[in-house]
Amino acid sequence: MLLKETRPIRSSNKRRLLLPIILLAALTLLGGLRFGEATEPVMGEATEPVTSVRESLANATGSVNASEGIAVELTDAEGNPCTTGYIRTYPNPRPADWEGDQPRNFDLIDGKCFVPIANFDEQKSFKIVLYPNGFAPYELRWTDTAKEPLPTTLSFKMPEKAFDPIGGRVIDTEGNPVAEATLSFSVSIVGRQNNPDIFSTYAQWIKTDADGYWIYQVLPQEQADQPFDLSITHASHPRLRISDGQAFKDYTAKDAEGKFVKTIALPAGLPLKGRIVDEQGNPVAGAIIHTNVTQSDSNLYGHGMTRSGENGEFLFENCSPKGDLHTVDIGICHRDFAPDIVRMEEITPDREPLNIVLKKGKQLIFKAVDEEGKPLEGMRISSRSWNNLCGTSIGTHQLFVDADRYGAVKTGEDGRFVWANAPESQFDLIIEGEKHQNVMIDFKTLKYGDEENVYVFKPTFTVTGTVIDAETGEPIPSFGVSEWFTFKGSSGLTQWDNRAGQDGKFTRNVGQRFGEFGNYYLRVEADGYEGLQSEDLIAQAGNTALEFKLKKATGQFATHLTGTVLQPDGTPAANTEIGVATPSAPLQVTGTKFNPHPGLNQNRARTDAAGKFSISRSSMNIGDQDYKLLFLQDSGTLQMTKEEFESHSGPITLQAWSRIEGTVRAGTEPMANTPVNWFMHIDYSEYVRERAIVNISGLNEHQTDAEGRFIFRVFPGKGYVGR
Repeated sequence: MLLKETRPIRSSNKRRLLLPIILLAALTLLGGLRFGEATEPVMGEATEPVTSVRESLANATGSVNASEGIAVELTDAEGNPCTTGYIRTYPNPRPADWEGDQPRNFDLIDGKCFVPIANFDEQKSFKIVLYPNGFAPYELRWTDTAKEPLPTTLSFKMPEKAFDPIGGRVIDTEGNPVAEATLSFSVSIVGRQNNPDIFSTYAQWIKTDADGYWIYQVLPQEQADQPFDLSITHASHPRLRISDGQAFKDYTAKDAEGKFVKTIALPAGLPLKGRIVDEQGNPVAGAIIHTNVTQSDSNLYGHGMTRSGENGEFLFENCSPKGDLHTVDIGICHRDFAPDIVRMEEITPDREPLNIVLKKGKQLIFKAVDEEGKPLEGMRISSRSWNNLCGTSIGTHQLFVDADRYGAVKTGEDGRFVWANAPESQFDLIIEGEKHQNVMIDFKTLKYGDEENVYVFKPTFTVTGTVIDAETGEPIPSFGVSEWFTFKGSSGLTQWDNRAGQDGKFTRNVGQRFGEFGNYYLRVEADGYEGLQSEDLIAQAGNTALEFKLKKATGQFATHLTGTVLQPDGTPAANTEIGVATPSAPLQVTGTKFNPHPGLNQNRARTDAAGKFSISRSSMNIGDQDYKLLFLQDSGTLQMTKEEFESHSGPITLQAWSRIEGTVRAGTEPMANTPVNWFMHIDYSEYVRERAIVNISGLNEHQTDAEGRFIFRVFPGKGYVGR
């Protein structure tokens, strides 16, 4: 196998990262994806109280054996117990009794809790996130328990106090409290891990009490000013999403009795009615109907689903007037008709019931075979988009009547799936199986009628690799391995899933990644070495063994990215967030903070109390690529290109934020409560130079006041204001 030495990767194509971001968002909610090199946790000696309460804690949690688990004690810096809160746990593999219940939370009692793990001795890796009330969260990982045994007793001092508690109250439109409503948002814990090179964002789910109040007591200090996306769900109300113009600190105000005063009213919802008929006007019973304006547990995205009755009528209650994408989307499928999607602007109280006409479709026959022509049973067929609508706009809109909750059907024993009423409107389909590489179906090549559309599947394959020093031949103890690929029919190169390797060895399974690969490469980075990329692996037949011989880097490539950051007044800029943009990993900013979406802005770090930082090239997959650094702090900001940073000496001083203010008028009249946007300028001339753009984009959304005025705090430099 040939390997090629790589320098900054160039391409004239934008990275098409939307689908990976969507799926990454979903995966990140399950506890994060990137695992870096394990480092020693910050732990003190086990104290006698932990050991003495092990048995009682084990009994309280129902554990048969007090040795099968971890006794945890959390204290502050002075050794005082962190009395209340909880810890969240991610075992690998999960104990049998944890199936369907991960992550699992355990409450702290006087700063202590016991985590029962029935398969304690079988744990390969383990992650625990600490959430004691009044302290910023902290994550501990054991990435390889064979080298770093999982402790049975854990005593940990929480390093940082949290921001003031935030909270509020959820009511209905009549002012009554809404109990058991679930509020969800994401919180980053960048820089609060025993492995500082790992980026983690965790979804938080907070329930309201009997009086509708909720409280969150573990917000990191620097996130108080951060804008965030808040969703509220309740069985008797439509989902409410608040995404613009709010920050965590907006939820700190209390009344004289100490109760939070921020109140959110859940709308009562409106009914969505309609009738499904055929082209002759006859009612169609049993049609499956999805919509994005109400809730259900019936599919992956939680959108509503029902079936039409004998007279073709259907009803969704408690609907939001508009969906998440500001439109009302309705998807319909039936065995005897082609599926259809209906889109409208909004639901109004006086809206007449919809009359939806289904038409007959045409037959499509798919057949999946292996390279020897043998039929493949159980291959999943699903759609990513249809009628230019992404599948997530209405959940997984079902094109197939017999689809599972993910919108997929399977081939039979003969490898065939017959779609009796396929639509003639444009759609895409992907066929995937656990042991075969994915195949994307090109709509333009489909043959309708009795002729089979046959697709040949190659097996997935395993890539094993060794990573050694080119001069000494010795294994490199710590390195990163990332995937670089294109999808068939697209030239946009995507980077994905950087993983840590240890002791000069790694293994990768190749073949399944949201579509059919056009090209596939593996790239290895290690601190102090030049990056190295493989040849295209898709063209290789069967399992492949690679050997990466890394050359020692010289100059800046041989070190971490390090420095000291000062505020505009010259004082140390503590807790400054730092984003690293590369050609394959752009940065996105909302307001004056990094966008909190879990799938964005993965390459992040922050400064310590003295304003110092150290960024690993391998863990963030920087290597010898082009990059930009973006520094964000309340007092100021700064962007630095790779050339600027590597030629800079001495401390880095932030620039003060700029400000834009103005008034929006219609003629001479001020326009109150009008949305106004500011966009950061992006230099697209880099495309002209055939250079892969290192993209940092920014958006600031604001509403005018009663006099039509607006004020933005923005990045220094060019930008655009519009409404």
